Amino acid sequence: MTVLGPPKKPRGRLRAGLRDRLKPSTDEATAARDPQLLSGHQALAQGLKARGITHVYSLPGNPVYATIAAFADAGLVTVGCRTQNGAMNAALAHNYRAGGLAAVALCSPAPGLTNSLTGLNDAYANQWPLILIAGGEEESSWNFQLSDAARMAAPFAKAVFAVKDRPQLSADLDAAVALAGTGPCGSVCLEVAPAALNGRASDVLAASTDTAKTTTPELQHIPAADRPVILLGEGLRWTAGDTAPLRAALEATGLPVLASPMARGILPDDHRQNVFAAGPDVLTACDQILLCGAQADWRFAGIPAALARLDPIEIPSEGASLVAQLKALPRRPQHQTWMQAMQQRQAEIMAQIAARASQPNDVARIIELSAALDQSLKTLCPDGVVSVIEGGLALSWGHLVWSTKQPFTRLTPGQNGTMGVGIPQGLGAALADPDQTVVALVGDVGFGFAAAELETALCHKACLIVVVADNSAISGRAFQDRWMAPGSHDTLRFTPSVNYADIARGWGVPAQQIAGPAALLDALSAALTAQKTQAGPQVISVTLSADRPGPASEPDEPPNRLTRL
Repeated sequence: MTVLGPPKKPRGRLRAGLRDRLKPSTDEATAARDPQLLSGHQALAQGLKARGITHVYSLPGNPVYATIAAFADAGLVTVGCRTQNGAMNAALAHNYRAGGLAAVALCSPAPGLTNSLTGLNDAYANQWPLILIAGGEEESSWNFQLSDAARMAAPFAKAVFAVKDRPQLSADLDAAVALAGTGPCGSVCLEVAPAALNGRASDVLAASTDTAKTTTPELQHIPAADRPVILLGEGLRWTAGDTAPLRAALEATGLPVLASPMARGILPDDHRQNVFAAGPDVLTACDQILLCGAQADWRFAGIPAALARLDPIEIPSEGASLVAQLKALPRRPQHQTWMQAMQQRQAEIMAQIAARASQPNDVARIIELSAALDQSLKTLCPDGVVSVIEGGLALSWGHLVWSTKQPFTRLTPGQNGTMGVGIPQGLGAALADPDQTVVALVGDVGFGFAAAELETALCHKACLIVVVADNSAISGRAFQDRWMAPGSHDTLRFTPSVNYADIARGWGVPAQQIAGPAALLDALSAALTAQKTQAGPQVISVTLSADRPGPASEPDEPPNRLTRL
């Protein structure tokens, strides 16, 4: 549900009764001296802790300075970020790695909230659980930072709660936690007015004792088909539980499996049923689409044409029900031939991508870098890493050659092409699971968005390795020529002399600059070795040669209809 108040009065007017609100409250002063009464700041802290929250990511401001102090006093890990959007993406990644709601974000009103809306929308669009606690405006602010937070946040959230007074806080926090973490998951905004934060009451906001009754859905009747395909999505992160039975059930079907980038690893990339690169061919030829925790959207290349002729069948994604339904799928002799054909197509396309790495263009450089990253990490971290890939060329092409070995160990912007998420997502992933190696591949654009969060990672000793693909432009040096006249001022290209390693060092972070992917193995080895003696982030800036001759533009679509994911 969305709780919306009436539109705010125009700026420039004093609100009715403002002078009365400026007078000190005798009741509040008395309550403040009673140690048995908790402020809203304290109650929120204890309530979040009781509900399993361990981390809070925030760039705070008035009136939530006291809130984040109360969070720290209650034993929550408070992560002071450099940007509000960085805090949102770090909390998102933390929850994804934790497999549930373990972190929240906290922001101040007006610009603090508007700076958080992109992350709020990413959580909503991708159905990832997240709670944003936004401080409400001061009633006596004399029109400073007046904003209608509820209406601003409403389009980007499952629900917005406008908490006006202290007694509301307990019920609204319970409802926010329930809504964010139940299917489909999503973002919830809890706007807490200063009266609710500063008011006092005796309740501690203990976790609700209500337990939802779980029912096992009956098996669906799924008609037999000659060429079915199973689509896996990251929604399984919140519902599937142990993935070992799911993998066994998928293997028993013998069917082609396509996974969204963040759902890769349930079947390793080298598994015979995993045909992620052949997605367009699979979806063109299939006669049945089975959705498992997935949204049928652009991340599955070729899906629009498939949806024009087929209605997808959604299988309940809860662990035991999903496994049972997969085991009950009808089997046909044609399935083996269908699987073999798509296996062969997968191998052909992967060979074409590998051959493309030798071509003289910007896409080839990203493929070459991603392949070097994949091979280097297989050597140095044979058990796999948590990988983060940002938008742009790295996400369009790099994910095809940087393999995934373990379930739910890849992070991306999801359904959106949001830039600047790589470093904060790596931060959240590293703090959620300090024992895992986290490596983020970001472009020079994304690095510019979020480099300040390197200092946050340094402060919290988050072991994150950031690999910067420095091609000195948006989508490569040649990209500008597709849109602008020859000789135009550099609008989509950057100064080649920018040294991203030097920028990282300016934040106090150890960094290396290397000339091309060939030196990546040694650079990664040095970074990993350094983290063993001194925990914290490391940056490797890889200069992708801008002087190799190449075509003025790339094709609108990758070859063989490999739509950019």
